Amino acid sequence: MEELGAVNYAATKIVCLARDAKDELEALRNISKEVKISVCSKLQCIIELVLRLEESRSRYISEVERKMVRRAHALEAAEMRLQKATELHMDRCLKMETNIENMVAEIKKTQDAIEKMDTPGKMEGLHKTLEERPRTYAAAAAKPKLPEAAKP
Repeated sequence: MEELGAVNYAATKIVCLARDAKDELEALRNISKEVKISVCSKLQCIIELVLRLEESRSRYISEVERKMVRRAHALEAAEMRLQKATELHMDRCLKMETNIENMVAEIKKTQDAIEKMDTPGKMEGLHKTLEERPRTYAAAAAKPKLPEAAKP
């Protein structure tokens, strides 16, 4: 922006110098009227060119500022989208973490319940009972009965 201030200052200075030169030229008496008119018209053209240049620079500056504003809005929108996506993924992660914690607690309860059970002892007793029982009626009839005195 400092550079643009220098350009505007230079344009203003050029316009002032051209007007001063035109005024001095018109004040001179020893130069022909045609030369004065020719030089004055050329100075007027220089003034108009400088003014157009300044105007053009002003339009360029305003266009650059509009682009900067558009880019800032686009950047802000992109940041908002990123923030929403981040929040969504963070929520999903937190839900997964909660689910995993619940599963760990359930697994621990199941492990504790299994440890409290005397599963091997119960299975061994079940196997002995099944081995002692005859599988069919014929097997039961063929098995000798122990005398009552021999029973403990």
